[in-house]
Amino acid sequence: MLEETKWELEEEFSKAGLERMKQHINKEAVGCYVLLGTRDKILRYGHGQLINRLETHLSDTARFMPLTKKFRVIVFDSKEDAEIFEKVLIAQYELETGMIPPLNEIRS
Repeated sequence: MLEETKWELEEEFSKAGLERMKQHINKEAVGCYVLLGTRDKILRYGHGQLINRLETHLSDTARFMPLTKKFRVIVFDSKEDAEIFEKVLIAQYELETGMIPPLNEIRS
């Protein structure tokens, strides 16, 4: 099992939470994020430009809003590093549970 991830920031999954995050990270920052539900249930891992990705998820209210309560992020120096880390997190989740997170549809 991998060492526990040290997420840099945690906020409620809302426009207000995203606005608070914007005060702490650069608009262009790339990294990895996790969307969490009730009792910190992992719903989705993702990577990319953090603010852009989270804004996209917030706008998809039918898919993400009913279940998602908060998000956590970690910033990386490159998109490639974030993508690798996301794949590791999904693989670890799958190893521990026998499935991928419910809101991760396709893994490349």
